[in-house]
Amino acid sequence: FRSLRMTGKHNPRASLTRDDGFLRLDKGLIQLGSEFEFVRFLTQSTFAQLLVVTRIPSPASSPLSPGSRSHKRSRGSNQCGSDSEREKKRKKFEEPGRQRERFKGENGKILTKRSRESGGGGKEDSREKAVAGKKGYVLKIFNKQFEHVGIQESTYLRQARLSDSCNVSGIVRWEKAFRIAGHVCIAMELLGPSLSSRITEKGPFSLPEIRSFACDILGSLVFLHETLGLIHADLKPENICTAVNKDISLGTKEKVKLIDFGNGIPRKDTAIYYDNFEVQTFAYRAPEVLFGLEFESSIDLWGLGCTLAELYTGKPLFSADKAHQLLFAMLNILGEFPIQIFEKGKFYGPLQFHLNRLYQHHPQVKKLIPKSKEGRVGKLLRKLQSQRQEGKNSTEIRKTPEKLPKNNPADHEDSGVQEFVRFLLTLLTYNPNDRLSARQALRHPFISRIFPFSLILNPPPREKGRVS
Repeated sequence: FRSLRMTGKHNPRASLTRDDGFLRLDKGLIQLGSEFEFVRFLTQSTFAQLLVVTRIPSPASSPLSPGSRSHKRSRGSNQCGSDSEREKKRKKFEEPGRQRERFKGENGKILTKRSRESGGGGKEDSREKAVAGKKGYVLKIFNKQFEHVGIQESTYLRQARLSDSCNVSGIVRWEKAFRIAGHVCIAMELLGPSLSSRITEKGPFSLPEIRSFACDILGSLVFLHETLGLIHADLKPENICTAVNKDISLGTKEKVKLIDFGNGIPRKDTAIYYDNFEVQTFAYRAPEVLFGLEFESSIDLWGLGCTLAELYTGKPLFSADKAHQLLFAMLNILGEFPIQIFEKGKFYGPLQFHLNRLYQHHPQVKKLIPKSKEGRVGKLLRKLQSQRQEGKNSTEIRKTPEKLPKNNPADHEDSGVQEFVRFLLTLLTYNPNDRLSARQALRHPFISRIFPFSLILNPPPREKGRVS
């Protein structure tokens, strides 16, 4: 782009400002030009930085492709300015007389705000009013060393958009992909905060909210696994964002959408990861990945089970730093794993070694491992209730009560939690072949309380001679 500029020197203080539009990437400063109107900074990670803008480049701009590059301007061009003009702008950007006020947070707050010592702020206020009411986009700018991740994520999101013309799949909406000074950029729809940040702000969710979110996520997984043939492979609260669905028939309802497809895996290409099995965030890693076995789309259902449990308690269900610690956490709640399945795994030997040492030095631990299905239900139920109580002590639980019967509301609530626990155990099953698929999970009683999906997914046979 002709209005984008990369400065030659690295300014360690630079993050992003709305006046000059400088963004620090890798070891240089990029200036966003007239194609964008910067609103606020969202977050940054090892891979990329996320901004909110109200304009994205027109279709005439260079599209993203592995071989494409943004337009390089010649030195002294009228549009990019001479070297002396660049130096003046950079000095103005680093002018010590300007002070910065830094703000933290995702929701609508500016990361960096600059004003002169003489006061002011009118320009900031007018800019805020100018962008009010405009449609926002998230601009995800990848660092150059992770270019392949950006291209991969853009490919998956674009494929999802082409396969979902009605925007009902629950996947973040892809708008455009391009390059800025050699950096891969993806423009996507602007969603609300992630479920992780919502937990941090307001505490655990209620069962009706969790049921509604689970319904949305399962619908998205059916679309991913069956329509696109894609495994998300990084399902967790951080990668699920809220969105408002305004539908004439359903009314206004808070929905959730899946984001961050940089770790997505086509179902036919899972063998690529059979060398090191670096798949899924550690606390949400399925046992077949942990042991080093072949895996399929069922790892997303395990991740969903861990995610829903965390939405209820506010804390990760399995908290560990090492593989054998994660295995111990699983055994403590879910009981013994089937040796005949996992002994073929690449990492079975080291994990079994640590397990034998645990039993040798702490023989009483083996007695605490649940042996039966009801034992697993009780152990998981106690775990969830204790963690949720800890969450109540730190933050107030959001109040979205179910429609309880007037006779015994307490009994109804207990039965709802029991039903939720049994639903989690169908997702947190060691054997991936026995784990529910996304389509099967939609027919579980915990989900079908919202809507009888079984009537749609498995309609009853028609009577002979009867025309409907």
